[in-house]
Amino acid sequence: MADTAVSEQALAARVAEWASSTSFEALPEDVVESTKLRILDVLGLALAGLGTPLGRSVRRATRVMSPDGPSRVWGSGDHVAVAGLRLQPKLGDRADRSCV
Repeated sequence: MADTAVSEQALAARVAEWASSTSFEALPEDVVESTKLRILDVLGLALAGLGTPLGRSVRRATRVMSPDGPSRVWGSGDHVAVAGLRLQPKLGDRADRSCV
C-alpha cells in the first residue's frame, strides 16, 4: 500500500510540474478544441439537470442549506454562498441519466 501512495504522490507531482510549466500556446490545437467541447458538454448537462426532479430537489436543498451570497447558480436566479455550490455539481453527474 505504501508503494501505491508514494507512486500516486510522484505522479501528482509530475502532473503538477507539467501543468505549471506548460503555456496555453504549447497545447495542441486538437486538445484545446476537444476541451472546449467537453466544457460545453458539462454546461449543457448542468443546465439540463436543472429541470429534472433531482435538479429541482438539489436547488431547493441548496437554497435551504446555504445563505444568500455572491455566487449565482447556473440557469437560475438563485444566489448562494460559495459553500452552497458544492451540491450543484451533482446535477451534471446525474443529468445524462435523468434526461434519457
